Amino acid sequence: MKVSHQLESWLSPWGNANVDLLVDKEGKFTGSKGSWFVPLQDNDRYLTWNQYSVTRREHDLVGNIGLGQRWRVGGWLLGYNSFYDKVLSESLARGSVGAEAWGEYLRLSANYYHPLGDWQLRDNQTQEQRMAAGYDVTAQARLPFYQHINTSVSVEQYFGDSVDLFHSGTGYHNPVAVSVGLNYTPVPLVTVTAKHKQGENGVSQNNVGLKLNYRFGVPLKQQLAADEVAISNSLRGSRFDSPERDNLPVVEYRQRKNLTVYLATPPWDLQSGETVQLKLQIHSLHGIKALHWQGDTQALSLTPPVDASSPDGWSIIMPVWNSEPGAANRWRLSVVVEDKQGQRVSSNEIAPGADRAAGQVYHARRLLDGLALEDSLLVDPYRRFHAGFELHFLQHVLYVYFDGAFGDIQATGDHFVRQSLGYQLENVALARGQLADVAIGGGAVGAQAGGQHRR
Repeated sequence: MKVSHQLESWLSPWGNANVDLLVDKEGKFTGSKGSWFVPLQDNDRYLTWNQYSVTRREHDLVGNIGLGQRWRVGGWLLGYNSFYDKVLSESLARGSVGAEAWGEYLRLSANYYHPLGDWQLRDNQTQEQRMAAGYDVTAQARLPFYQHINTSVSVEQYFGDSVDLFHSGTGYHNPVAVSVGLNYTPVPLVTVTAKHKQGENGVSQNNVGLKLNYRFGVPLKQQLAADEVAISNSLRGSRFDSPERDNLPVVEYRQRKNLTVYLATPPWDLQSGETVQLKLQIHSLHGIKALHWQGDTQALSLTPPVDASSPDGWSIIMPVWNSEPGAANRWRLSVVVEDKQGQRVSSNEIAPGADRAAGQVYHARRLLDGLALEDSLLVDPYRRFHAGFELHFLQHVLYVYFDGAFGDIQATGDHFVRQSLGYQLENVALARGQLADVAIGGGAVGAQAGGQHRR
């Protein structure tokens, strides 16, 4: 009965207030914190609680708020919790879930941390940061024969290409660290801590600290009594102890993309001779030094603006359609942007192409009656050739008229018919029954027979 009364005297409905002062070898108080553990609902078996904390970061503070439950199962106290951590001066936040299993002399804890929110720009303007995803597992044991001593060992790992696990400003890829600690509690109010953290590649960190654990409603004389340590650390007396977790978030960094370029794709079907304005979207933190174009720059008649380092004013002229078999009639173009710091980045590649219907060769699809065309003939304003040769454009089909016989030619645009005014048809003879080609462009209208073409 006396023991039960002593245990209950350590469980105030106002909970516990903790102040942890940590000092590293450089004299910094990074990781120091103050917390308040508040029991929301407590009975003989179940405990629902929340906790509020403020943790010291190198140049700012981190707010921590958590909610959890604990319950007794035989000789164990089991529990789970969830926390929200946020850097008070920045938009950096994370969430965590944890589980714990406490025995009389052994405590096991595990936590998983996950970033909340997107990447944020750092003060140096060249990097972005966010909370890192990771986990830790901790085991604590106190000596049954001397309960003023408590030992701990933990393993933690965080994931990312540049994770600052040691809060030193140096990033590591998926770092892993093992920590061992030793605590000495002369009286329930005071605990002296020492911790060694060992990472990969010889990286390590040492901390010593002083922890003040004040329990509301418990007489100060009782909290300063050495013989009360065993009772306060017992499974029942420690129900209001803070969960074992890392209140100081680990941060992941990545290099900011301070030079990017995008070359907009022009319309797919362009007409020969058409001028196309190129659209460049460039983001450069340090300014543009030069643009280096790659691909079919000569074939596309790449034309620069007055300022060749400007992304605006660049243009190309679409080449003439190539009717040779296998000709792609597409040309490739990309650009490399160089900034004033010497960094280079390549754009996407575009492949503008000429539309065959806008090209300048049209193939007849039926046999034409033979007709001898002698001497040079000119097109008159009514789209007619003398000697009974006429051009007709009806419903996107160009027709050739030979003495009353029609031969249809594959689709083209009517503006090419209009542009044919003033073009010249040179001396060509078409034999009866041969397949004929008619070409419009290059300043002349020609005909092809028997595989020969003259202009």
